[in-house]
Amino acid sequence: MVFPARLIVFILSLSFCAAATLVEDDPSGFVDFFHTNVHEFNDKPITFSYPVPRWLKGTLIRNGGARYEMGQRSFTNVFDGFGKLHSFTFYGNGTVSMSARFLQTEYYKQSLATNTIAPYFQFGKLVPPYNEIEKMESLKNNMENLNVNVYRIRNSKTGQYEYMSVNDVWNVYQIEKDTLQTVNLIAPPMKSSSHVYIPGFSSAHPIKEFGKETYFTYQMSVSIVPYMKSIITLYRMTSVGDREEIVTWDIEAQTYMHSFSVTKTMLFSLVSQCQ
Repeated sequence: MVFPARLIVFILSLSFCAAATLVEDDPSGFVDFFHTNVHEFNDKPITFSYPVPRWLKGTLIRNGGARYEMGQRSFTNVFDGFGKLHSFTFYGNGTVSMSARFLQTEYYKQSLATNTIAPYFQFGKLVPPYNEIEKMESLKNNMENLNVNVYRIRNSKTGQYEYMSVNDVWNVYQIEKDTLQTVNLIAPPMKSSSHVYIPGFSSAHPIKEFGKETYFTYQMSVSIVPYMKSIITLYRMTSVGDREEIVTWDIEAQTYMHSFSVTKTMLFSLVSQCQ
């Protein structure tokens, strides 16, 4: 007897499910995500268990959450931790130094000054939560905690490399590579009018254009006018602050797109509606 391929796959799936055993979650690893580290330092020598190759030379910069409470308030989502930059400098002679500095966003500075988490938009809930006035302020201030990624991009006009810290929002913070100093907040121009659209998600993972020094990113703009569609606009990044509009699509509902793929001639994206 010949069985259909779908039936065989279904039976095998049931067999694997029956043989599987339930493993309880170990919460200890998740606790480490919320471990605050407020220490900042410059060019601190570090060593490794094994020798560092002497040909390895350059600087690796990483970004991520490092502070999960301020005063009496704390975050419940690991992606909301205040952003902190870390750099590892390899000198080409087997020695390495490390630096660490918090990203000096207006959000972080206001939170320090008031000893609480300032009213800005976050991914998760706060404990204790914002009051009603603070909730309105957080929507107005949007998200400014750019703690996901660091990018290097060559300025198409000057030819110089620039560095920026990014998140799933449109604005970026320019940073200085050697000192990890925060230079300034940059709000690149966008197509959508503030009277018709409000800024939505962008990409924390811009994709490099094939064979070039430029990057692709996108901007989702949410319509506030009834029966008017929201839009997604694809941009070419030619510097930290310059964007070239490529194409715009109408969309039926607010969407989220973590990243996308690029070939020599095409860009592929998978867009999911926000529920």
